Amino acid sequence: MKKLKSSVALFVSLIMVLSLMPQMAMAATVQVPTYTDEYKSYFCYWQENNGYNSNPDNVDRFSCVTNAIAHSGEHSIALRRTGEASDNGFIGISQNIPKSDGSTYTVSFWATGTEPNGLQCITFAGDGVWQNPNIQNFTKGDTDGIWTKYSSDITINKDNYVFTILTDGNTDGWYIDDISIVKAGTTTNLITNGGFEEKTAEYTSAYESYFNGWTRWGDNARLNGDVRFSCVTNEMSHSGSKSVVLRNVDTSGSVKIIHDITLPTGTYTVSFWCAGAVTANDSQCLTLNGDSLWVKYSMDGRMSAETDGIWSRYEFDIEVPEGKTGLSIAFYSDRDTEGWYIDDVSLIKKGTTNNLLINGSFDFSGTPTYTSAYVAYLNNWDNWSAATTDESLAFMCATNEIAHSGSYSAVIRHADDSQKWSAITLAQSGLSLE
Repeated sequence: MKKLKSSVALFVSLIMVLSLMPQMAMAATVQVPTYTDEYKSYFCYWQENNGYNSNPDNVDRFSCVTNAIAHSGEHSIALRRTGEASDNGFIGISQNIPKSDGSTYTVSFWATGTEPNGLQCITFAGDGVWQNPNIQNFTKGDTDGIWTKYSSDITINKDNYVFTILTDGNTDGWYIDDISIVKAGTTTNLITNGGFEEKTAEYTSAYESYFNGWTRWGDNARLNGDVRFSCVTNEMSHSGSKSVVLRNVDTSGSVKIIHDITLPTGTYTVSFWCAGAVTANDSQCLTLNGDSLWVKYSMDGRMSAETDGIWSRYEFDIEVPEGKTGLSIAFYSDRDTEGWYIDDVSLIKKGTTNNLLINGSFDFSGTPTYTSAYVAYLNNWDNWSAATTDESLAFMCATNEIAHSGSYSAVIRHADDSQKWSAITLAQSGLSLE
């Protein structure tokens, strides 16, 4: 009997092992990439470097952003190079980085697919200087599923300014994600969009009414077509469904959004959440100006410890001097941003909690629209309203556009001149005042 039980146990164990084998094999298999330009906008801040550029007609040699696999987020970069060994041309991606002071940096990235075989390397080049450490000599560190982290400490010479990661040998598919270059003793990544999650911002006028409370320098949303603009977008947001985005890759001018406000003398805290491109070269900033006052607050070093996914919180203390009460705060970019997303802006006087800005979340259009979607949230309230001729001009409803607390508020609108003697009333009866 004991022998029979042992045989049954062994049989069950074999079944379990066999049933797991396909899953184990699948987990270790990385699919061969296929070229796509669907995610090309997530390649912002990078360039295809020499060799064979991304080419939909060349299935054997290309680089492209893909959503087929990722170490974090939703995207990675795929490099594929196959063919005769004697064929010339490498596949690589490059990015300009701020000039170094000759310090030691840790270069790291996560990779999967083809194992580095001595023909993959990184390069730092510029002003006649060339460094190209081989990735096969990098330290293989942490693993995360099918992904492996590669890292190496490198002294970057002062005049090096172009970083390239490339393969000069054949690979059916080499996927790379979360690239970073960090100076020893710091946490600032010199690489922008190392995770291929930042997207080239696209202009839209669809949400212009949600720019309520703000103005633009020059009163022009599109200062230079698609290379220099500001607009409210629903592409991404920290809270609600919208944010404002500034794009400026045009060296001929700046882009600025402004909020005018009257402030008593005192100390205030400005805070906001950012995603996308905030460069370390003073290109993006906050300004306080008015009444012959102009103060610039650089984004450098102002990030708080708070992060929320791809969003980071920034905070500044500003001083309003005596007699300088008619002011404006502005977000300003003079160059170097494919898309600077800003959301949940607040201006609070020290010692208080009230946000003094109108529409810091870019979710309030200023002109309410009627909806019956939230009628259930008017429970216990009555609408004592006369008939109106236009429901878009005169109405009362519950809305999720804006709220003091929770997610909903009630809105009353009466802009119908033909019914100017008709009242719209939100009431609750049966109250006991004892």
